[in-house]
Amino acid sequence: MQTIGNRVKHEGAGFLAVIACSATLMLSLQPTASASPWPQQKGDGLLISSVSYLQENNSLANANPAVGNGTFSRLDLGFYSEYGLTDTLTLGAATRLERVRLRGSSVSGETSGITDVELFVRPVLWRGHNSILAAQGMIIVPAGYSLDRNPALGDGAVGVEPRVLFGQGFDIGSRSSFFDVQAAYRVRFGGPADQVRVDATLGSHLTAKCMLLLQSRNTISMRNQSNDNILGSGFGGAHETDYDLYTLTLSVVREVSPHWSLEFGGISEVAARNYNNGNGVFSSVWRKF
Repeated sequence: MQTIGNRVKHEGAGFLAVIACSATLMLSLQPTASASPWPQQKGDGLLISSVSYLQENNSLANANPAVGNGTFSRLDLGFYSEYGLTDTLTLGAATRLERVRLRGSSVSGETSGITDVELFVRPVLWRGHNSILAAQGMIIVPAGYSLDRNPALGDGAVGVEPRVLFGQGFDIGSRSSFFDVQAAYRVRFGGPADQVRVDATLGSHLTAKCMLLLQSRNTISMRNQSNDNILGSGFGGAHETDYDLYTLTLSVVREVSPHWSLEFGGISEVAARNYNNGNGVFSSVWRKF
């Protein structure tokens, strides 16, 4: 079996798209699904499902994502798909089904439902020997959840997000490897603050069928929220949409067949502003077709 690095060199990164997409799309417990710069080839596609669990100690000082002191937890099922319309243009969609819960001495609540729906188009801008540059346009649409619940499933804001993505394949000794870096600006309509998002992923093979992945995902608020009363009581007002969050993820990906792979890992919210740090675990299954 060829390594990912060799496939990047000889097959135009088709297989790397499976690994890179799964790493950067479904590891995160945050609302945005971040894409890989490598495209799906024409007529090929990728289906990913994931389950993740996050827990944090909520405080009144940081009301995002729930209002009140206590233990906040989130269990979610993530669904992602993408399809190569051409060899240089990939279309995709993602959403999540969540159960969020706050348990405290003075307040408790539980909410379940579908969060936001994300639709994107990703064209390739340039391709080098082992490298690639792509752009992505995404629209984010809330799925009709109530903002008056505590915890709320989201901030209810429609958004658009332009993104630039760069990827590079290389070898670490005899190990086929890759990295990608991405930068995006999320414009959110209504009261919530806009966000800058900076993501990076490093992947390296442990064996021909097993890869180690390290990812950094960072959300930085532009602090331009416009109205403290735009949201329902569950989300606590626009102040709770003004936050910074820095996340690290470590996982192992195992290819079980040419079309199926499994992933297991952990996530840590290592630093934050106006946000309650937490830790979690996840697993994902994806199929290339």
